[in-house]
Amino acid sequence: MQYGGFWRRVAAYFIDTVILSPVTWTVISLGVPSTRWFLALWLVPGVALTLAYNVWLVSRFGGTPGMLALKLRVRMLDGSPVTSRAAAIRYSVLFGLTFLMAIGGVISSLRIDAVAYHGMTFMQSAAQLALHNPAWMPWVAIMVNIWLYGEFVALLCNHQRRAIQDYMAGTVVIKQAPADTAAGLAQIT
Repeated sequence: MQYGGFWRRVAAYFIDTVILSPVTWTVISLGVPSTRWFLALWLVPGVALTLAYNVWLVSRFGGTPGMLALKLRVRMLDGSPVTSRAAAIRYSVLFGLTFLMAIGGVISSLRIDAVAYHGMTFMQSAAQLALHNPAWMPWVAIMVNIWLYGEFVALLCNHQRRAIQDYMAGTVVIKQAPADTAAGLAQIT
């Protein structure tokens, strides 16, 4: 197996971020100013979307669209296709931390007076959300950053280029053979 390199994995992460950014910005710009309940209403669809993207796509196709575009595939250590359980374990820590951030956003939005909220501009509502965050939110934000940077450091510190999530799940990211790449991309489209 040829292991996926550091820069290729970092690039795949950023491609996935770019792919999801239109959804993120649409949700934030259209939803947040509309009602203070929006973050609570978006919680379930948001969780479903993030699990589909980071767990279902990985277990079904062997990677996210960013990984597949860069010819990377998540595999079990023995080279077999990644299992659903392993895909869920790989994403579990980041999911847990971002879910806590989402819960904090819901709490902060519901702490704002409903009448005052409806009269706010987008920037005013964003500022008010930040002011009403639970006291633990900055700590969760720090933990998200530590986790992400720790993942990148782990990639640099071993010859298989395994991140912490790979060690947790018993997976490795490999470079795809050309035939595997075409098949993986064809399955998505």
